[in-house]
Amino acid sequence: MRTVLTLLLLAAALPASAAKPASKPDPNVRVYRCVSSTGTVALQDAPCSSGRQQVLDMQRPQDPPPRA
Repeated sequence: MRTVLTLLLLAAALPASAAKPASKPDPNVRVYRCVSSTGTVALQDAPCSSGRQQVLDMQRPQDPPPRA
C-alpha cells in the first residue's frame, strides 16, 4: 500500500509537459541586439528597454539526420 501511495504522489508531482512528447521548436528565432548609452552591447530574446536596438530574424540551427 505504501508503494502505491508513493507512486501516485510521484505521478501527481510530474509537470504536464513531462507527460507529452516534446514538440519541435519554431524554426525562426528573433534576436535583439541592444546598445546602451555607454556603448555596452547585449544580445537577448526580448525587446530592448531603452537605447539603440537592432532586430535580427534568423533560422534556428537544425540537428543533422541520425546516423544509420
